[in-house]
Amino acid sequence: MHTSPSFLYAIDSGNSSAKYSIWDIENQTWITTYKGLEELNINSVPPSAQLVYSGVGAALPVILSQWPTEPLEINADIHIPFQTRYDRAQIGSDRIAAIAGVFAKNPSCDALIIDAGTCITFDVLSQKQGHLGGVISPGLRMRSQAMHEFTGKLPLIQHTTIKPKTEGSYPTNTKDALARGAFQGWTDEIQAEIDRFLQQFPKGLVYMCGGDASHFEAKSKNRIFAAPLLVFEGLVHLWTWNR
Repeated sequence: MHTSPSFLYAIDSGNSSAKYSIWDIENQTWITTYKGLEELNINSVPPSAQLVYSGVGAALPVILSQWPTEPLEINADIHIPFQTRYDRAQIGSDRIAAIAGVFAKNPSCDALIIDAGTCITFDVLSQKQGHLGGVISPGLRMRSQAMHEFTGKLPLIQHTTIKPKTEGSYPTNTKDALARGAFQGWTDEIQAEIDRFLQQFPKGLVYMCGGDASHFEAKSKNRIFAAPLLVFEGLVHLWTWNR
């Protein structure tokens, strides 16, 4: 007798981290979220468990080779529930998943999707025209590393532990100046993209995900939503769409 799958494992393997979540297909709820991929014990995976994944990583080939069912990779060949102007062969699978996550939440809205990770990605989803395209820019850590690696004397700052004052007095030492420059440039760029989007789509919504999203404080939070599970939600939606 055919048994429907009960669990869907979703893996998001990015440039700086790889994590997974488990979706209860029958009850439509998350069982496990945000676990590091190193914690996944392949021997404990149920025989009927499904797998959908985005990205690449050193641990993925071993997991894929031992998975009990046929995994679904998010790539240029899968079916997506929205139109896109972007070259499908070039857009990252995590970006496709994040856009699909917003589409699953609210298919009738104009949205700006911001993924604040190693790079910041901005993608615009129009309710009338689909995915219009997007922008890629250096993330917080990349900005700090670039100033350190491409100069002879500037130190490397730990951007995640520094939240510099961005108004008022100017920094008076190099560490604070670097922190201010990296953080302020990152913040101002994100805010500028939000402002630009809302000028074009006054009723649009903004969704933020990614490891550095918590560091951003918007001028106005009325239409900005923190969506830490957005990529995972998109992976589930894409798996359902491609069944």
